[in-house]
Amino acid sequence: MNGVTTLEDVEFMLFPRMPAVAELGWSPESRTAWEPFRQRLATQGPRWDVQDVNYYESPQVPWS
Repeated sequence: MNGVTTLEDVEFMLFPRMPAVAELGWSPESRTAWEPFRQRLATQGPRWDVQDVNYYESPQVPWS
């Protein structure tokens, strides 16, 4: 069976998508530019690593 079947699969599908959706929903449009967001998002990588979150390490983000 393929698909999302474990918590690890769910995490991989949610991160970093969930923070991106939150950024768009909670920030004024003037603060939704890609470059500053990807820099802020990159700082979350080490935190997710410590928490053992299975996330997609997009090559578009300079993960710290």
